[in-house]
Amino acid sequence: MNDRRHSMPAGSAAARAAPPDDDLFIDGGDEPPEAASQPIASGDGFCDARDASERAARIAADQRSRSSPPIGVLLSGGLDSCVLAGRLLALGFSVQPFYIRCGLAWEDAEQQGVGRFLEALRGRESAVSPSPATNSRSKETDSAAGERIAPGTELAVKTPRAEIAPLVVFDQPVADLYGRHWSRTGIGVPDALSADEAVFLPGRNALLLVKPALWCAQRGISRIALAILKGNPFADATDDFFAAFARSLSLAAGRPLRFLRPCAHLDKTALIRLGRTLPLELSFSCIAPVGNRHCGRCNKCAERRTAFAAAGIADRTEYADRS
Repeated sequence: MNDRRHSMPAGSAAARAAPPDDDLFIDGGDEPPEAASQPIASGDGFCDARDASERAARIAADQRSRSSPPIGVLLSGGLDSCVLAGRLLALGFSVQPFYIRCGLAWEDAEQQGVGRFLEALRGRESAVSPSPATNSRSKETDSAAGERIAPGTELAVKTPRAEIAPLVVFDQPVADLYGRHWSRTGIGVPDALSADEAVFLPGRNALLLVKPALWCAQRGISRIALAILKGNPFADATDDFFAAFARSLSLAAGRPLRFLRPCAHLDKTALIRLGRTLPLELSFSCIAPVGNRHCGRCNKCAERRTAFAAAGIADRTEYADRS
């Protein structure tokens, strides 16, 4: 549930360009970063909103020619990771999603949200498959969002090669680390007025990455993408951490591994705008769920509501506090 807290300080040079180990880059809109003006790097790619259709077609063609393995994606079910997965698919990359269960209070509801979102994405990929030749000029119906969209923007090019592999779920219990922490007991959950630091979970990224990384290494998958946004410089969200951790796990696995952060230049408002044609109401961000619904009162629900409002996008989330 820590999608929002992995980031770089806004305005820094690193926030305006892809992190050193990443050449997969997703552009979020009106002011493309410097990296968006550079040629697509061999083996990876990014999306520039100004000519997304052409670049996405090149990426998809490159993937077909190389029969690339999928990109692993840590899919928590939150807004950030759901938009990341949807965007990668739209760019023509096949996705291998992972969900990691740590024994936290919200995971049953969260994992159900992951399943619903993946099902919706698979339906979209089956229903909308414009060819690169017509994609930049035509309009297609977005079956999940129920609105007309320009496939050259949010959805870009879809090809039969872009697939979603079955969700892989790992158990990574933290009871012996976190003890009676609120994240496990559900007691004293940070509310809507709490600071971002209140939802920090120590070592979260390291715990989430170990098993997916080793699983990928065993199957020839070298890239794992995380939905890290700008805005919070915790120690396990820095360039140094990811570079060092990738080196360590590469040595342990005997194969090169890379951790991609394609959205690290975006804040949550920009991310929501980027993913506005996706069924974002199926994503799940709450840390104090009421059944399978967002509580509407916790730190994460407040952040979600604020981001939708700032983005000017209708929030179709079902919140328990307004039912």
